[in-house]
Amino acid sequence: MTRAFIDSSVFIAAVRSPSGGSGEVLRYAAAGQFEAVISEDVVAEVERYFHGKLPQLLPAMKLMFSVVPFHFANPTVEEVIEAAIYTPDKDKAIVAGANVGKVDYLVTLDKKHLLDESAQIEPNVHFKVIRPEDLLVVLRRRN
Repeated sequence: MTRAFIDSSVFIAAVRSPSGGSGEVLRYAAAGQFEAVISEDVVAEVERYFHGKLPQLLPAMKLMFSVVPFHFANPTVEEVIEAAIYTPDKDKAIVAGANVGKVDYLVTLDKKHLLDESAQIEPNVHFKVIRPEDLLVVLRRRN
């Protein structure tokens, strides 16, 4: 089964716009169409975002966390330090989490730090850095 690490940007977009591509990715995860992997860093980032910027969407955020059967992959400090060698500092814990989670894909909307840096990241890991719509193409082909 496909395993994909869900970056906080995808989770935030899904809560803000459930009918979009990110929301569809999480619906696929909730239906068991792939294994969605996150880390405590993702949870903390998502919670900070909604507490600080959109507290009115906190119930929707909590519902999403309760509906999707996320698998957790929490990297060690050493694994995060290793990821920093080939990842922009801002997202080293995310890349390390995806690596620890033994995923096929890291799904993100972060163009600047992850998608545009994929050529530097991917040779060092065993997953592809892709957008939500790219994961949807993969999942639809398998169904």
